[in-house]
Amino acid sequence: MFNIIFLVFLIFFTILLVYLTKKKNFLLSYTGEFHQTYASNEKIPLIGGIIICISFFFLFFDYSTLFLFTLISITILGVISDINSNFSPRLRLVIQSILIILFVTFSDIKITDTRILFLDQLLSNPMMNYFFVSFCLLILVNGTNFIDGLNTNVIGYYLIISFFMTYFSIYENLGLNYLSWKYWIISLLVVYTFNFFKRLFLGDSGSFILAFIYGFFLIKFYNISKTTSPFFIILLLWYPCFEMLFSIIRKKIQKKSPFKPDTDHLHQLILGFLKGKKLIIKKKYLNTVAGTIINFYNFFIIFLSFTQQNNSIFQLSLITLNIIIYSLTYIFLFRSNKK
Repeated sequence: MFNIIFLVFLIFFTILLVYLTKKKNFLLSYTGEFHQTYASNEKIPLIGGIIICISFFFLFFDYSTLFLFTLISITILGVISDINSNFSPRLRLVIQSILIILFVTFSDIKITDTRILFLDQLLSNPMMNYFFVSFCLLILVNGTNFIDGLNTNVIGYYLIISFFMTYFSIYENLGLNYLSWKYWIISLLVVYTFNFFKRLFLGDSGSFILAFIYGFFLIKFYNISKTTSPFFIILLLWYPCFEMLFSIIRKKIQKKSPFKPDTDHLHQLILGFLKGKKLIIKKKYLNTVAGTIINFYNFFIIFLSFTQQNNSIFQLSLITLNIIIYSLTYIFLFRSNKK
């Protein structure tokens, strides 16, 4: 019964928030910049992150004060970025770095075993370990923001991880609070549904907070697990992380600023490719279709990885396959869209 009550309350709250933001013309997506109009020219509320943050606090209020404080701070930073399109990406990165480094250091979050000898020797130094963990979280947070340009692309990706984390926790007996976790997945499904039908966007706040939460969860899970390959965790998060690194290299080659948004990300090229085809799908749904295609691929790859989560060679093979498929697909779509 409580499941239904929680679901109805969350849907009602989301509808109310959508209505208020539109009525007050506040926290809406459309600024007229080309990287936004490429995907949508409608005014859509950027409130996904706010809903996710509130849901997390309601369900996981027993987490450490430092974690919750960092979570709020990252959400606020994302909201400020959503409100102010001129907010400096460099300043945003500096603030993210300070928040995450302080959190990692004072929470004593470390990665104890990477199965790479020279890296493990390097990480035996606590300060280097803190720096490495912070760097990984920063890559994930900003990489997730990079892939947030299609409906369901980000929220669907982390929902997929959520489902596998549930089974992973049972299999490894990692002590997950299943009651809270169940309602957490319900809250993500509500946001997913509204995002699917283009009634809300995650915004920077949504992509930041999801990446931070899942980065923390997966490091914690890996440190508890005795048999799981570290490359399985890397594969779970490969897409946003590789997107970040690939985009930096690409923009350097194209002599563009890594901080300046453009329309040459893989998900945007997929959308552009679909726009150029005569499909029976209405154009306003192509955004969601493109995001769903990417999520179907990621679900398949993560499913394969889960079948042999302890096998590092298998995980590395899948990561390599992902990089090859990503690169070849990118080259094909980039050339097709530029014709």
